[in-house]
Amino acid sequence: NMEKTEPTNEGDILLEAAQKRQTRGRRTKGCSNGILNCLRASARTFTELNKRIDFSQDVVFCKDQTLKLDDKEAFTNVLKKFPWISYRSDFKEINGFTSDSGWGCMIRTGQMMIAYTLVQIKLEEYKTPESDSVHEKVLHAIIPMFFDNQMEFDAPFSIQNIIQIGEKMYNKAAGLWYGANSVSHCLKECHDRYNTKFNSDLEIKIFNEGIVYEDEITKVLEENKRLLVIIPQRLGLKKVDPAYFPQIKELLGCKLSMGILGGRNTSARFIIGHQEDTLITLDPHYDQC
Repeated sequence: NMEKTEPTNEGDILLEAAQKRQTRGRRTKGCSNGILNCLRASARTFTELNKRIDFSQDVVFCKDQTLKLDDKEAFTNVLKKFPWISYRSDFKEINGFTSDSGWGCMIRTGQMMIAYTLVQIKLEEYKTPESDSVHEKVLHAIIPMFFDNQMEFDAPFSIQNIIQIGEKMYNKAAGLWYGANSVSHCLKECHDRYNTKFNSDLEIKIFNEGIVYEDEITKVLEENKRLLVIIPQRLGLKKVDPAYFPQIKELLGCKLSMGILGGRNTSARFIIGHQEDTLITLDPHYDQC
């Protein structure tokens, strides 16, 4: 989805509403620094998801991972390898906010996409077949790049860095909703500005208006770099036009797919797969402390 630019007066209203929400829900206890959780940590989450999946039909995940009929264990094993990032409370204050609950869902969704991309890149560096232990090792190496309460090179994709850049690029302070387009550009700027050994061989290209320039892609690949292509698009007015369903499913099933930033500004999801016309998503609307 590509967000609309909010008028200043509406932005002020949203900011005031977000501040009121935070005041009502503010907590006083401290919290740890990590924001990434593997879904394997929540048995309840898997139980609920398994109840909602119809295992009489195939399930397709990113990177062409197709699960055959009645294979709940395989479904869980694939799902738990996606980094899950959600709302946080009691992080270091950003312009009066110590929580992104109610306004940071698209930011968290964008973080999930970048985290998943970096994990896949690092997994390819291992010469041995992927195992749970290798995946866990890679995940623990990537996790610190998304820590809250860190700035600049300590955590390139922290919410503090994203908001700092968002204020300069889009005049969007903490408390205002970000859309997929603005989040993508903020994440690219974080990546370009704070290059570390974990993301130095990755190039991020954003092609607006659905136009992909082949020469730009070729140039990056000729430099022997990894490439993440982001194409912000609005697929319908109030909801996704069914005419796009085949293309969405084809994209999700592609072996190079890193997922889709979906939903609206106020209700974002990280789309990681589908079962027929039903999408499988990771929901950032869970407040961690």
